[in-house]
Amino acid sequence: MSWIGRAGHQIRRGENLDAYLTITVSIVLAVLNLAGIVSTEKVLGALLAVLALLATGTLVTRTKLDAMAAAGESAKSPVLITTFPPSHDEDLQGDGDLYLAGVSLTNAVPSILHALERRLRAGSLVRILVIQPSSPAEQLAENRLGIQADHARRTGQTRGTLTHLERLHTSVPGRLEVRVTTEELSFGWTHIAPGTSRATLYLQYYAYKIQRLENMKMVLRPADGQWYDFHLDQLQAFWDNATPWNTTS
Repeated sequence: MSWIGRAGHQIRRGENLDAYLTITVSIVLAVLNLAGIVSTEKVLGALLAVLALLATGTLVTRTKLDAMAAAGESAKSPVLITTFPPSHDEDLQGDGDLYLAGVSLTNAVPSILHALERRLRAGSLVRILVIQPSSPAEQLAENRLGIQADHARRTGQTRGTLTHLERLHTSVPGRLEVRVTTEELSFGWTHIAPGTSRATLYLQYYAYKIQRLENMKMVLRPADGQWYDFHLDQLQAFWDNATPWNTTS
């Protein structure tokens, strides 16, 4: 397409009208001035008007660019990390409702038992989800590790976590809910204060057959929009389809 064709296309779409109008007016004034039809004083006055038009167009363009930059910033994808920020441990030890999930939570639950007790005594809701011991899902989770699978060890770890929670439920009154799932988990999560302005979702994705100490992680908040909402729906679906664990056994 020639430049004349591109110009016509842009004018029909209402694009760059100020630029094309400036070019047209400048050419017409130059021709009229050369022909002696318009005086130099009038040409200078018209040129000042053209400069004002250009300045206005520049301001409008800058406003549009600022709006596009702001929209791009708000739609930015969450950052992928390999290590949780210090706020993760601080939130685990903090207060408010908590939804914690993982394959067996072997390290997580024992390390925050006192914090869980404080939450329960304060009236907070604590939800914990692990994979059903000795289930096919637990076997799949063990098989995906980058080391030799040890199913008996995995089952013992999960039952150890559940035993800790049973004892906690017995010793501390409160809203402790524990469920087990028969679905394989591709990620674990820590959901802090869901439904509040300080809600924070820490996600840890599990690698497959890779011997690495650090997995891919994300931190999401309600301000992240669809990213947060999507994972929130996933978390709720896992919980709704899991089986309550008898913490009084």
